[in-house]
Amino acid sequence: MSRVTIPNGSITTVKIANDAVVSSKIKEGAVRTEQLADGAVTNAKISLATPVKTSNDTTPATTAYVKTLIEDLVASAPAQLDTLNEIASALNDDSNLGAGLTASIGAVSAAVSSETSARINAVSAEASARPLAKLH
Repeated sequence: MSRVTIPNGSITTVKIANDAVVSSKIKEGAVRTEQLADGAVTNAKISLATPVKTSNDTTPATTAYVKTLIEDLVASAPAQLDTLNEIASALNDDSNLGAGLTASIGAVSAAVSSETSARINAVSAEASARPLAKLH
């Protein structure tokens, strides 16, 4: 394939049809930022695929992706707490918030501790019930 050099200023937006240049037609690394004059690309639109909700990589987050995640978060809240202002108001209206949170955390902690102890005791009892192998 021969290389074609196009003089500066000879291509204008009028000469390029819409969608005539697509990423699949540009070789990776063929256009580098240092090759572009300031202002050479203006009003550029970049089309990105919207990542799946479970995406956890470096895929760019599109507006649609961010909106979906925010809508899902809001939808999972009860109706009376589906805005930050409503949550803040509910927290401000509860004079016993600190005590209530502490009690809730304590209850969860006690339940987890109790369950963990029960599992340890069950494993210990099972191990005690088994005869030990004799070592010679």
